[in-house]
Amino acid sequence: MKWKLVSTRKLNLWYLSVLYKGMRDDTKDLIDWGYSNILDVSNNQIVRSHVLKEEGEMLGKILLNKLREDEDFINKLVRKYQRRAKKLLEVSDKISDPDTTSLSDRELAGLFREFSRAYQGVGPFLDIPIMFGEEGTKKLKKLLNTRDSEKYIGILTAPPEKSYVAQEEEEFLKIIKGNDIERNLEKHIKKWCWIPFYETGKTWNREHYQKLIKEMSGKPGRIEKRLQELKQLPKKTEEERRKAIDKLKPSKEALVLIDSLQKIIDLKDKRRAVYTKADYNSMKLFREMAKRKGISVDQLKHLTPEETVGIFENNKLVNKELVKSRMSYYVYLMKDGNVDVLIENKAKQIEESEIKEEAIEEKLEGTCASIGKAIGKVKIVLDLKDLDKIKKGDILVSKFTNPNYVTAMKKVAAVITEEGVITSHAAIISREMGIPCIVGAKNVMKHLKNGEKITVDADNGLITRGE
Repeated sequence: MKWKLVSTRKLNLWYLSVLYKGMRDDTKDLIDWGYSNILDVSNNQIVRSHVLKEEGEMLGKILLNKLREDEDFINKLVRKYQRRAKKLLEVSDKISDPDTTSLSDRELAGLFREFSRAYQGVGPFLDIPIMFGEEGTKKLKKLLNTRDSEKYIGILTAPPEKSYVAQEEEEFLKIIKGNDIERNLEKHIKKWCWIPFYETGKTWNREHYQKLIKEMSGKPGRIEKRLQELKQLPKKTEEERRKAIDKLKPSKEALVLIDSLQKIIDLKDKRRAVYTKADYNSMKLFREMAKRKGISVDQLKHLTPEETVGIFENNKLVNKELVKSRMSYYVYLMKDGNVDVLIENKAKQIEESEIKEEAIEEKLEGTCASIGKAIGKVKIVLDLKDLDKIKKGDILVSKFTNPNYVTAMKKVAAVITEEGVITSHAAIISREMGIPCIVGAKNVMKHLKNGEKITVDADNGLITRGE
């Protein structure tokens, strides 16, 4: 079996279990096909997620074939996602409201089961944007058939609607520009505090916003300039897209694919917002469940959903040694649709037999996600603490980005990520900020060094040492 590394993230077993069940079972409701083989390796809760290479490619090709048969296929898919996302948010709102301390263990298990099932329903949309983005981009390059097609793909497929991160920023800047900052800031925090929760388990509180206000004080020109940029963003995006279409004169097939990629990129941004809001809303439930069993929320989330339901419905104790072992190291293996969660020697045997390390060649290139060129010093970001070291004009180099990176991204001259395609967070935010971005630059963090000066030619997806 040849496995394809899809992402490297801090994740928990509950999250993997519900979403992968959705990728296996619920995807069949959408396209009559679902994943049968998935392999994840978790070391200290950092999970390297793999799908079978041929299955990942198959998903992308099935989606393209569906689009060829029906030009409205992606629009229909988006509407199905919206219904499932609405259901998940409704359930998460419901479980954030009740006094969980007054509920019985069985009632808690019932809410947990309902939430897990709704989360599973959006599972297919974890991978659909990635694989459609990959295969769709390859197809679009062929259809455009021009030497610098890569440079135009990001322009052509950028959604006209602002990302949720840009919407939050615009609303915040309007608050600090206006009157009655205190009252309006309270409303803003309540509306947007969940943004960083997906990756960190933390929220944006008053202290976070007071720090931003302090940084912005005395800079009305900077605030107004950024507000104008955000206001003009949809119009600018559409104008650049129209210019590219006028220049390239794409075929009808290419135009349909461009529109579909645009919709999928927008869906991926909205999907992240939905996951994050749902995770934030669910914490009241998870905290109460963890408290009753004398464990932390992190420990609770290293049980499978079935294990958790069984413990609460049958008044069982948590196997703390098993949970401790999983939090250190485990392998999640779905093979031919059957799932095992392995620890210790059995996990090691699977990892060593299934995942073959590829030779690392120095290939400083990736995919253009946002056009432009930049020269600057490399700043490698391994975790969130490294973001504080970023200075204006640096080149941010990381495995991926998420909303916690946005403040740092405003300082940098360019962004390079090892993972991701044109649907990724780094691609979406870099395009909105107008900074060069290269995604999918495999192993670039192994070849570049902190402080090294490089030139980023995002138009061509190339990275060179020096100026």
